[in-house]
Amino acid sequence: MSTSIPHHLTSILCLAAVAACGTACQDEDATWDAYEKQLCEVKTDADGQPHTVTLDDGTTATTTLKAEGLTPDSVYRAMAVLTRENDGNTQVHALENVMAPYAKENIRSDYGHDPVNTLACWRSAKYVNLRIAVERSYGHTHTLGFANEGIRTTPGKTPYRTLVLRLLHDNEGDRKDFRQEIIISCPTDIYSSQLQHDRDSVRMTVPTENGHKTYTFPF
Repeated sequence: MSTSIPHHLTSILCLAAVAACGTACQDEDATWDAYEKQLCEVKTDADGQPHTVTLDDGTTATTTLKAEGLTPDSVYRAMAVLTRENDGNTQVHALENVMAPYAKENIRSDYGHDPVNTLACWRSAKYVNLRIAVERSYGHTHTLGFANEGIRTTPGKTPYRTLVLRLLHDNEGDRKDFRQEIIISCPTDIYSSQLQHDRDSVRMTVPTENGHKTYTFPF
C-alpha cells in the first residue's frame, strides 16, 4: 500500500569520481563541469545493469555506471546527476532512488492525513511529482504512498474526467526532531486508457499543517 521512508535516501549507483583538484585548482582558467539533477526512468538489461536512462524532459542519456541488486529487465524511478556534453550527448554520473509507488484503491478515507510541508508539486509525462519535507526523529519509520480516489466525470457540453489522487502520510506517532526533504512520484501513465490527453485532468491532494492543498494538472 505504501513505502517506508529511509533515514537516508541511498544511491543505487555511486557518483563517478570527479577529477582530483590537483593542478586544476591552481589554474585560474580551469572550468568545472556543469552538473545538474533531473528525474528519470532507468531501465535495466537482462543482467540487472542500467541500460537506458530516460530523463523526464524526454532526453535519452548514456551511462557507464554499474550496479548491484537491481532486478533484470525492470524500470526504476531515480534522480540523475548528469552533464550535457558539447557534442550533444547527456552523460549520467550518478543515480539516486526515488520512491514511486502506484496509487492504491479502496484506502480508508481517514487514513494517511499526517501533514507534510509541500515544497513543490509538478507533473511530468508519466508522473505527478512531489518534493516534500517531513518532520521526524532518527530511526523512526514513517509511511508514504498514494490513494486513488477514483475518476470523476464533470458533465457539460464537453464532459471531462478527473483522476483524483491523494498523498498518504502516516507518521506512526513520531516526534518532530528534524526535517527531511523527500521526492516522491506517483505513476499516472497506467490511466492512459481511461483519460484523454489535454482534455482530462489529474488532481493531487496533499495533507499540510494548514489543511489539505490541491494541485490540478492537464492529463
